[in-house]
Amino acid sequence: MNRVFYHVWWLLVNEIVCYLAFDFLLEVTGRKEGRRYLPAWLGVNALMITAALCVRLPGLFLADVVLLALFARRFLKLAWEEFLAPLTILFTFYVFMEGFSAVIMSWISTNMSSPLYGQAVQVLVSLLLDGLYFLWLRIVRKRYLSSLHRSVSSYLYILLLPCGIMAWSVRYGLKLDSPFFEEYLSASGAGLRISAFFLMTAGVLMVFMMIQVFSRIIAMTDQERRGALLKVRLEEQKIYIEEARKRNEQFASFQHDIDNHLLVLSGLIREKHYEKAGEYIDRLRAGSEVLSFPVSTGNEVLDTLLREKGGYARGNGIEVACRVRIPEEFPADDMDLCILFANMMDNAVRGCMESGQEKPFLTICTRRRSRFLVIEEVNSAAPGQSVTMGTGLNNIRDIAEKYEGTMELEKGGGTFRISVLLCSKKTEKPSAK
Repeated sequence: MNRVFYHVWWLLVNEIVCYLAFDFLLEVTGRKEGRRYLPAWLGVNALMITAALCVRLPGLFLADVVLLALFARRFLKLAWEEFLAPLTILFTFYVFMEGFSAVIMSWISTNMSSPLYGQAVQVLVSLLLDGLYFLWLRIVRKRYLSSLHRSVSSYLYILLLPCGIMAWSVRYGLKLDSPFFEEYLSASGAGLRISAFFLMTAGVLMVFMMIQVFSRIIAMTDQERRGALLKVRLEEQKIYIEEARKRNEQFASFQHDIDNHLLVLSGLIREKHYEKAGEYIDRLRAGSEVLSFPVSTGNEVLDTLLREKGGYARGNGIEVACRVRIPEEFPADDMDLCILFANMMDNAVRGCMESGQEKPFLTICTRRRSRFLVIEEVNSAAPGQSVTMGTGLNNIRDIAEKYEGTMELEKGGGTFRISVLLCSKKTEKPSAK
């Protein structure tokens, strides 16, 4: 009976740890929709833990690491650089928790004469360690969530290398992966257990210090990126002003010639050349549509931008459909919207002109879903051409992240699609002065 209770309790404790790890990964990477895979994750881990208990394996640390990495790649669709940092934190803390558990349980088995009393203490210790694991992850998630949410490259080694060394030292030093680790700890004496306990406590503090350093480096990198983004914004404003000047010149030229066009039309009608007059009107209308691209987004600044970009696209033979509407209550900064839509339109026009298609097109639209704003743009693209994350797409991604949203790209079938999700949470629209 005691053996059955022990197995059930150990299974429950490990399932709690698995849940905390999966929840932490979803929160840090921003893939909360991956909760639908939680039952499968817990089920697979339950089978592994049950198998380990039946054949008395000391631990399945490496299998747990590989399994969570596969779940992140296969089901959550995360890139390696997105989940390596949170995965490193998870399993470093997990190793420390295993180490504390092994040292404390070894002391209990050596010093507790009553089996029943010893089992009760073991249950209490496992609960306390689960609570400690939850607390560690909670602190990391509360203080360093924005930094860990970043996709980074070389900065990962600030965490990977030291954490890997500490995790290996704990596992090797306490022989956690050996089937004889209980006998080893029991024979080591109180001195080793006390030393291991304090060294692991220092190790946990060092991990928190490394995460803090990691976060500060990310913050400094973000500051540099914001400076570069500001320079790009100034350059984009110059380009926009130049495009507006050219468009105004074209419009003034069209207005200057309108009297001549009316004289030609009146002459054709007087001479009853109605068919030629109709053709002339069609050509005039086509020319005026290029110069006057109708837009009504609910945002005057964005209207001006889209008129310029849409008119430029039509002037280059691109069929443009614009169904953009910004809800008045959506708290988005005008500058952010202009950067977002300007880069989307510029990339789309460039893609259309490079597509080689006879009738290139671009479509841009918005949809409101609760507190989310979805912006989607589809344009003609050259088949087989790869997508490169240049300045434009990086600017779009930065704006999406600023509004706690995401950016998705899709290419195929001679088209390119970009979807941007913006969230109104924690973002306030600046008040008019």
